[in-house]
Amino acid sequence: MKLKVRILITYVIIPIIFWGCATTRLQHLNNTKQLIETILQDSLFVSAHWGILVESLNTGEILYEHNADKLFIPASNQKILTSAAALLSLGSDFTYETKLYASGEIIDSVLYGDLIIEGSGDPTFSSEFYVDPRLPFYCWTDTLRKLGIRKINGNIIGNDDAFDEIKFGKGWMIDDLNYAFAAETNGLQFNENSIKLQIIPPLNFHKPSCIFPELKSEYFKISNNLVTAKNPKSRITLVRPFDNNEIIVSGDIGIGSRIDYRTISLSNPTIYFVTVLKEFLLEEGFEITGTAFDCDDIENWNFVPENLSLIAVHKSPPLIDILQVMMKKSKNLYAETLLKTISWKQNGIGSFSDSRKIVQNFLLDFDLKPEQYSYFDGSGLSRYNLISPQQIVKVLKGVKQTEQNSFWEDIMPVAGIFLETPAVSIIRTVNEGNIKAKTGTMTNIRCLSGYVETPRGDAVFSILVNCHKLNSNQIDQQINFILASVLENL
Repeated sequence: MKLKVRILITYVIIPIIFWGCATTRLQHLNNTKQLIETILQDSLFVSAHWGILVESLNTGEILYEHNADKLFIPASNQKILTSAAALLSLGSDFTYETKLYASGEIIDSVLYGDLIIEGSGDPTFSSEFYVDPRLPFYCWTDTLRKLGIRKINGNIIGNDDAFDEIKFGKGWMIDDLNYAFAAETNGLQFNENSIKLQIIPPLNFHKPSCIFPELKSEYFKISNNLVTAKNPKSRITLVRPFDNNEIIVSGDIGIGSRIDYRTISLSNPTIYFVTVLKEFLLEEGFEITGTAFDCDDIENWNFVPENLSLIAVHKSPPLIDILQVMMKKSKNLYAETLLKTISWKQNGIGSFSDSRKIVQNFLLDFDLKPEQYSYFDGSGLSRYNLISPQQIVKVLKGVKQTEQNSFWEDIMPVAGIFLETPAVSIIRTVNEGNIKAKTGTMTNIRCLSGYVETPRGDAVFSILVNCHKLNSNQIDQQINFILASVLENL
């Protein structure tokens, strides 16, 4: 009798229970899809183009998709492709080297020759990695002193030939080029090729406003055209002509308003680097008779390291640290630099065209064919970039299958969703720290792609929204709602 009961439970009752669970889950999934479709058709969002794919990492089941195979402008989600290619091709422990050479001889504490700085694109001479971006220069001055050098009877020359001379990405908007997020990419870089200004409002009409750069240099000039206004709100504009580094600060500044911080790009990073280095050496008591030069401005320039004396080598932090800053703070300059570094490491010169081919070949391993997407820069500033949620998910899944997976997870930004919508029965939350995803933002574009961990299982997702007319917070709320709703089905 007991055996018959056991057989009945095994072959009749248990299948009915699982069939009931599956039916309930399927109904829940269908309800979720209908709910999301209703949201997407709302008058607030109907003009926007949505691309969504959410997939279970445990089972491979598609939890939700909408236009998953359509192409969208990814904004900074482009950095997912670039960082994956950089990590897998360069390795997590890759470091940049910036070398200091001297030509000529040292006689009686005088270097009769030039100091030459050979760059490899290192973007870390910045306050993101050092309290003062000039901090690595202290090691160089110590080395010069140990060699007995007190005077340089020559020039300070920057060699930026590691990268080509194309400074901006294809499809970048001319309106963006003054901003630090669209700074030039170069083989020799300093302070992220930009300068941050502290703008202090006056206390009354009798005192002027003050503008202080984060570091002093003759390389740039600040023109303060601000007009003091009674209105406590300030309207400040920064403009820099493309052919020089005069920063024109204009607009209204309110009495007693908050201190404002603005960052603006500077042109010709090589001259920026060597100019600040020369000024630093002078501050440290060295005498310099020559000028700061970009090697491209020297006629018949011929760089032969074997004919020079290697004085010092500065090594950057490892690539994994650079990638963390790039992804978590969405640094466009770092992305463009890493992209060119890929071809520099392989071919001896960093160029977008060569790196693009390498990245496209790399993405073939993740089943991304070049004719199926458009890759026009490393950072996502270009509006020529096109990719689908499905393709981004393929990359996200593919990298997790490599030996670099633990490093990959470390560089992904951490986010969280809090869902509280009384009109809907979904009240649970996805806790802070459970989502590792990259955002992407441009005018009328908002994107989020990455991974999410829940007690019910893990998922990979990509949500790309183009052509919306709302602010980012409004779109974020809907992205969060959609993602949390789908995750209920795990």
